Amino acid sequence: MRIIKLKNPQAISDVWYGLTVDAGEYSDIISEIDRLGLLISAKVNQDIWSTPAKLVISDGGNDLSAADGDSWLKGSEVAQPNTEKRHYIEVGAGNTITSDYVVPDGQTLTLSEIGGSAVGNSAVLVCIIWDPDGTPELLLSTTHDSVQSTLHIFNGNGSKKMQIKLINEDSIAHTIGAYYIGEVK
Repeated sequence: MRIIKLKNPQAISDVWYGLTVDAGEYSDIISEIDRLGLLISAKVNQDIWSTPAKLVISDGGNDLSAADGDSWLKGSEVAQPNTEKRHYIEVGAGNTITSDYVVPDGQTLTLSEIGGSAVGNSAVLVCIIWDPDGTPELLLSTTHDSVQSTLHIFNGNGSKKMQIKLINEDSIAHTIGAYYIGEVK
């Protein structure tokens, strides 16, 4: 198994998949079972992609970016598909946050994976939407954690867009998010 370390850049200790990492310290991942557990953990996914990062993945010599750390944890090489959008953020009570990606004119976006992390509360929803012409097509909507392998192909014209929509109708703030991975040609 490759070298994988968790780094806690926070000022307080935190726990990921049962592994406590003190503030500013590293913890080695020494078993494949732990790696797989971290890989499916919604908290790990949220904390790697949060701004600022609450968890950093290291290859033993370097602290990796969120995209490279995610890839390293998955067991892939660091190279990623050329289009990846992840949006994990604290959404205040009663707020909605959207993040758009417009597919360039004459190019095609091919999605290979979509996912989201919510809190299991019906008042908190994460969505991924394809909006080619003002009539949105819902690709993912979840109040829990979800990862889906997919094959969606979208032709761009400079105005068609992918949208991540984070909805929090709860009375308290939550860190939630969604992502998609694909290739633009």
